[in-house]
Amino acid sequence: MLDLDGAKYADAAETTNLITNGTFTGGQDFWTVDETAWTYGGNLIAKDADGTGVISQPLSSFTPGRPYKVVLTMSGYTVTGLTARVGGGDVSATMASDATHTQHVIAGKTETGLLELVPANAGRFSVDAVEVYALIGPAILAKVAAGTPVLEIMTLV
Repeated sequence: MLDLDGAKYADAAETTNLITNGTFTGGQDFWTVDETAWTYGGNLIAKDADGTGVISQPLSSFTPGRPYKVVLTMSGYTVTGLTARVGGGDVSATMASDATHTQHVIAGKTETGLLELVPANAGRFSVDAVEVYALIGPAILAKVAAGTPVLEIMTLV
């Protein structure tokens, strides 16, 4: 969860990572990869060609409409970025820098429980250390539009 300044305020995530081989150790096993845009090497997956093909993996446990925390490390960033979504829900904010990124997303209500990492067409970066946790307990996920005092509530669980 975030406070209104965007700083990390509280974390009500379960302790079980719902991703298998999020470190891409030894290969891209357990992942479905669009190999025209992504390549595996050195225990990470690289977006090194044009294309908007996603990489995805079914979560080991999935509840439609539930909030999830997605954590991943991006490196070798040069242009555009990447978003995440769970179960066909709304996409996260764009991740576009060499850093460990944390995003909170709301799972879709009618789709399968896939984590999808969705790149921009011209994106160039690598992804590693992917983790997904279900949020537990009462939570408000909200975003504040830049330059305006309007608060948009995304979900109240």
